[in-house]
Amino acid sequence: MNNPLYFVENGAELLDYLERRARYRDSVYAMPGLFLLDLHMPRVDGHEALSGIKSDPALQHIPVIVRTTSSADEDIARSYHAGFNRFIQKLGNFPAFV
Repeated sequence: MNNPLYFVENGAELLDYLERRARYRDSVYAMPGLFLLDLHMPRVDGHEALSGIKSDPALQHIPVIVRTTSSADEDIARSYHAGFNRFIQKLGNFPAFV
């Protein structure tokens, strides 16, 4: 993969990163070209983070992929309805996913 990967610890930190708040105020990191979100992120979950992304005209065009342990039909339907572009069930750790 030639594109840089940036990680945040939780949904609140993701929103800070995207809105250039707190420690990201003077951030030199580029805006993402793709979001890979966990539905069950701490502090702000994937659905809340998506709401923040899709309500921002500068971000709403960026594809969002859900990566979660859930396989519940309700979670899948809610994810697509909310605007996620793809739903991927976690099958192991991140290196195995890549």
